[in-house]
Formats: sequence, C-alpha cells, structure tokens
Amino acid sequence: MSHVTANQPLTSLPFFSRSMDELVIELTTGGKLQTVATPNPEQIVLAYSNHEFTQILSQIDYLVPDGMGLVLASHLLAKQNKMTSLPARIPGVELASVLIKRYLEFGQPILIVGGRAYAGLYLAIAGRMVEILDVAAMKEVRPSQNQAVYWSPNFTDVTQILTELKPGLVLVALGAPHQEEWILRQKMILERSQVKVAMAVGGAIDILAGKIKRAPRWMRNLGLEWLWRLIQEPWRLKRQLQLIKFVEIVFKELAIESKNS
Repeated sequence: MSHVTANQPLTSLPFFSRSMDELVIELTTGGKLQTVATPNPEQIVLAYSNHEFTQILSQIDYLVPDGMGLVLASHLLAKQNKMTSLPARIPGVELASVLIKRYLEFGQPILIVGGRAYAGLYLAIAGRMVEILDVAAMKEVRPSQNQAVYWSPNFTDVTQILTELKPGLVLVALGAPHQEEWILRQKMILERSQVKVAMAVGGAIDILAGKIKRAPRWMRNLGLEWLWRLIQEPWRLKRQLQLIKFVEIVFKELAIESKNS
C-alpha cells in the first residue's frame, strides 16, 4: 500500500495514468480479484477532510480519474514532479459499460449492489439490452447471458448471493464513501466467490439504465458533464459547490510543494 497523507490526497494517492484500453485489458485478463474506484473532484474533497476515506482509496487496486478537474490538477502538480500527469479522464460510466459487455461475453454473471429501483430496467450496452433482475424476486440466482442481477443490501445475505451467483463483475452503486468501503469490507467473500472485478460505480448505472440522460458528446469533451447533471438534477448544486473547495485544495498542495522544494 502506498503512503498517503491526510492533507495531500491528490499527490499521495496512486491514480491510474494510462489509457482506458490498457485498463480494460488488465481488468479482463487477471486471475484474481481486482478492485476499482472512480474518484472525481468531489471525492477528493471528501478525502481531504476524511482521512479514513483517503486510507480506503489507497487500498483500492485501481483509482481511475473520473473528472476533468483531476486531469487539469495533475498537469499543474506534475510540473513540480509531485504527481504523475494524467493523460485523460476515464469516465466511470464508459468503463462500466465496457466491462459489462466483456464479462457477459465471457459468460460470467453481473451483480449490481445498491442503487435505486433498478429491477425491471434494461442496461443499454453496445447495442444490446441487458435486463436487470431483482434477486428478491428470483427463486434461484441463474440469470441468462443478457441479464444482470440487482441486489439491495437492505435484505438477504451477500455471502449467499455471491456463492450462488459467482459473478465475474460486481458493480457497487452505494455512493462514496460507502461503495468503496463495502468493497474492502466484503473483499474476502468476493475473492472466495471468484469475482474478477469489484468496481465502485456511483450513478453510472442510472445512466446506463436510462434513468438519467448522459451529456452530449461536445459537453463531455469540454469537461462539462457535471453541468449537464446539474441541469437535470438541480439538487446537486450543493455538491457541485465542492468544486470550489477542490480548487482550493489544488492550490494549497501547490503551495505546500513549492514551500518544500
């Protein structure tokens, strides 16, 4: 585990700094459990004030930069040789979509943990519709190749679900920091159930299931996907104000590094 500093989450956390294609290869060819989180600026702000969350993130195998703010901050901090410059943002929704497609092609079940009212919806994955089944309504956990299983932590023992289903991919939609915490807490049973990838996905399933419309590509290219979500969900305003705090954190880390150099 890398050394992490409570007041310097940006420069002390090991973010994945290569392409999404390389990441997908690593996540679909490994033989053991690999854990994935997709931090954005809002989560870095949380880590800045919550050292326990920083430590949780440091134990995740892959920290994927899901936020243009992280990429821009990395360019600034890389000039002081204190952080690797991140080449591009890797949207969690796109990574989740690719992994779902790959693991279904492998014939391995998909388990969705948490989220809101996914049962009966369909995931739009590369031109195919993947039905989401509610495990509470299933007599036996045996989905077909075009089905994923949704499980709510509010009922049923996760050990039983994982043992019966043996999913190749587990997508955890509990929101930060709960989803990352859940992955680490359940790591042993995930390994025993031969899960290959456990990924914290936040609201990615909402988009893939059509509950939330994704931003137009031009807005994504400009790093304005956060603004599109805010327009659709005005209640996010308080959360988006965390971007101001993120900017403050970046400049504070720059000042710390300048002072120490």
